[in-house]
Amino acid sequence: MNDKKIYSLAIFQGKNNFWPIDLKSLSDCKKDLTSLEEIDSYTSAKKREDFIQNLLDENLINEDERDHSIAIVYKEDNNTKWIPEGPCFINNSEFLDRDNIINYIITNITDLQLMNKLYNYYSKYVEARSKEYSKFVESLNFVHIVVKENNENKLNSLCNLIKSYFKELNYEEIRCIGMYISKKIINEKDKTKPLTYNIDDRRNKNE
Repeated sequence: MNDKKIYSLAIFQGKNNFWPIDLKSLSDCKKDLTSLEEIDSYTSAKKREDFIQNLLDENLINEDERDHSIAIVYKEDNNTKWIPEGPCFINNSEFLDRDNIINYIITNITDLQLMNKLYNYYSKYVEARSKEYSKFVESLNFVHIVVKENNENKLNSLCNLIKSYFKELNYEEIRCIGMYISKKIINEKDKTKPLTYNIDDRRNKNE
C-alpha cells in the first residue's frame, strides 16, 4: 500500500463527484488534515450532526447539502477514490481501537453467521492490501471448520493465529475492519443519518 496517500474529507455530490471540505477554515481545526489518523482523530470526537452544523455555520456548505453524505477521498492514478467505510464519528469511535476490534472478533468467534459476514466483506479488499491482511482474512475462512469440529484446543490455536495476523495490520486495514463491525454489524439497525454514501463498492475498484 502507498503510505503517501493524501486524504481529505468531502461532500458527496453525485457519481464520482466530491466537493472538498476546507477543514483549515473551521475554527476548531485551522489546518489541513491529510492522513486517515488525523481525520479520524478530528471527526471521532464529534457527532455527525454537530459537524454538519459547524460546516453550515462557517458557510462551507449550503442548507440543501445538510443531508449529503460525507466521504474520505484520495487521489490514485489521477482518479478520485474513497474509503468505503466512510468517516468515523463519535458513535463509531470505539471501533478505532485495536483491542476493542480484536476482542469483539474473538469473543464472537463461534458466531458463524457473523464470521461469514466479516470474511465476505474483508475478502473484497485482499488484492489491494498487504500480505498480513490477506493472512488475517484467510484465517477467518477457517473458523467455520474449526468451530464445527468442537475442539477447544484447535479453536484456541486459531484465535491466537488470528490475533497474531491482526497485530501486523496497518492503520487503514485496522480501520476497515473496525468501521465495518461498528457501522454494518453493530449499528445496522440505526437508520438516523447515513455515515457513508450508498454506492456499489465495486465501482471504487474500476474508476
